[in-house]
Amino acid sequence: MANMNPKRLRMESLLPIGSLLEGGGQILRNAASLSAITGTAITIDNIRAKRTKPGLRPQHLTGLQMINSLSEGSTLLGASVGSTEVTFLPGHQLRGGPLVADTGTAGSCMLLAQVALPCLLYSDQQNQEESVENNEIQLKGGTDAAMAPPIEYLQRVLIPTLRQHLHIDASLNLVRRGFFPRGQGLVSLKVNSLRVKSSGLPSICITSRGDVEEILISVFTAGKVKHSVGERMVATAEKIVGTRVAEITAAFADFPLTDRSIKINKTCVHEPPERAFGDGCGIILVAKSSTGCLLGATGLGERGVSAEDVARGAADELMDLIFNSEACVDDHLMDQLVIFMALADGRSEVIAREPTLHTRTAVAVAEILTTAKFDVRELKEGNGGLWSISCQGAGISAVGVTDNDTG
Repeated sequence: MANMNPKRLRMESLLPIGSLLEGGGQILRNAASLSAITGTAITIDNIRAKRTKPGLRPQHLTGLQMINSLSEGSTLLGASVGSTEVTFLPGHQLRGGPLVADTGTAGSCMLLAQVALPCLLYSDQQNQEESVENNEIQLKGGTDAAMAPPIEYLQRVLIPTLRQHLHIDASLNLVRRGFFPRGQGLVSLKVNSLRVKSSGLPSICITSRGDVEEILISVFTAGKVKHSVGERMVATAEKIVGTRVAEITAAFADFPLTDRSIKINKTCVHEPPERAFGDGCGIILVAKSSTGCLLGATGLGERGVSAEDVARGAADELMDLIFNSEACVDDHLMDQLVIFMALADGRSEVIAREPTLHTRTAVAVAEILTTAKFDVRELKEGNGGLWSISCQGAGISAVGVTDNDTG
């Protein structure tokens, strides 16, 4: 657990940060997690000030309440649906599960998972057996929701990347899918605490993509959405991927991808009734490179949009990322890596496309709440550009701040 210097709990040291940059849920998620981990008291104001419905939504409130429950001895003030200002005074240590967090709506429980994962990583679990048994939480809400990553993205891109580069032992298991408007999805998140190893996070270096060797096309349907709809999505995505690879191969004999074949794997499942609440469908494409980079693109079925158009959007997004960029991560993964770069010990670097507003907001919050220092530099112009996002991390260990003080 981070060093709990009492001065961090003084009201005069609270940090007003809610109106920074993106100004939405990204600030709430990252700020609350970092506050609980570092012991820095915060006030978040002007919450979602630029949105049509300002203030906390139910899923945001659930996330804050979840962190408040995980932080022993903490205080959460002003938190209710519609609130535009909240104060969080973190407790003396983070605990693990068991815990259930329920949005009560179709709000994304995957966003809850992103909040919980860093906190569980720094929770006060003392041994391997205790960590495995207790560091589990259940999250209820939408597993496949608009404006949020679906569960497969975390399972197939985020968590494997954290495991490969940061040696984080985590798993996210689907119990039941949930969709708009009723939600009712259920997932189980397990994370082994760093306390088991009495260590912190190593730095991240994702700077060489290598050749793309494999592309996965994975589709699901549920409820009244027929399996044949999923098969159409797979066929559309496979045709786009195959055509694009063939075009590039014919046009550029020395193109980096032409010295090896790209394997295409496909899955299409119709969820049984016990595995889904409501009707829905979705697709994810994941490219895996020779250096282990994972790049993903997703699409979610919606009323009035054909299966082919949903698949085409996701496939075109991934093809653009692969063939028009040398980025080692997709935009969504870059957003999620920032908090771990800030917590890690040493210098991290990731090569990505031009940082999104979410990424820049995550960087701004991390620099306020930790001693981490980021350097965001453009390396190449055009087609989304190529950027280096590097960070001298704060070095937060499992038992406190190793080299720096978060002040």
